[in-house]
Amino acid sequence: MAQAIKDRIRNPLFANIVLENIFPILGFFLWNWNLYYIFLFYFLDFFASEFSFGVKLWNIIRKPGHYHGFDPEMRIKFFKFLGIQLPIFIAVFLVCAWLSTLTADTVMVSLHWKAEIQKFFEKEYLFVIAIFFAQFLYVKMTFLVPRRYVSLKEAEFFRRNLIGLGTTLVGIACLFGISLLIPFSEISMIIMIISVKMLLDIFVYNRLG
Repeated sequence: MAQAIKDRIRNPLFANIVLENIFPILGFFLWNWNLYYIFLFYFLDFFASEFSFGVKLWNIIRKPGHYHGFDPEMRIKFFKFLGIQLPIFIAVFLVCAWLSTLTADTVMVSLHWKAEIQKFFEKEYLFVIAIFFAQFLYVKMTFLVPRRYVSLKEAEFFRRNLIGLGTTLVGIACLFGISLLIPFSEISMIIMIISVKMLLDIFVYNRLG
């Protein structure tokens, strides 16, 4: 039992889930983050994950270690998938950002979201760098080093990513609907967001890869 717990803790997937979700808790209690700051934190992570999609997709198509020579067909295939993915991601991102702002506005009194965004990037710019760096390490340790790209097909990976985007959209839409129906306090909504995010990480995003 103790060894199983140690193995789980050492697992990069587990470490990423814990670290990703502990920062909002620390932010609220130690750094005066509010609900909207926490939404911004998760959305930066969401944005960073889109960069990792491109890295993973390229490695799935190219299969590092296999000799391809100069193969323009690989680049055409890569930009074809990327050209479909980016508009979908931008649309989902904008809708989720809008729903998150509405949710925060429902819970917080007189939210000035533009001012909150400006303050977040002025005060927490190091977190922005850390989020992208952590995403890079996560992709390296869980995808590139174990050579997961060898067994994956680009169409299957693309489908999984679309499921992940759809899950994110549904999750935030549900949070917004709940905030309209039930008068949550700010701390209650933060706990709910972190709980939902951890459940999605463990049971959805982790399996989708």
